[in-house]
Amino acid sequence: DSGVEGVVSLGPTCPVMRVDDPNCADKPYATFVQVIKIGSPLSSPFAVMKTDKSGKYKIMLPPGQYSLQPAGGKVMPKCETKKVTVEPKIITKIDLSCDSGIR
Repeated sequence: DSGVEGVVSLGPTCPVMRVDDPNCADKPYATFVQVIKIGSPLSSPFAVMKTDKSGKYKIMLPPGQYSLQPAGGKVMPKCETKKVTVEPKIITKIDLSCDSGIR
C-alpha cells in the first residue's frame, strides 16, 4: 500500500527547442525503471519495472529510501536518477526524464 508512480519522458525532441511548437514537447518514453535501496550492500536493483507505452509506471515498495533511474541507452538517452523516500500507506509521484541528446 506504499510505493512510487510517475511518467518517464524523453526530450528534447527537436534539433532546436521551440517553446511554442507542441510537436517539440517531451514525449513519453517506454523503458525500464530501476529501483535501488539506499544503504543496501547489494549492487543489484531492489526492483525493476517496465513502463507502459505512454511512459507510466507504478512500483509498490515498502517504506524506505530509494533511488529511481530509467534505463537509457549505451550513450543516449541519458536518464536522470532521483532519490525518493517512500512513506507508509502513500504512493509518491515521481516523474523522471531522459535526455535524447538532440541539440
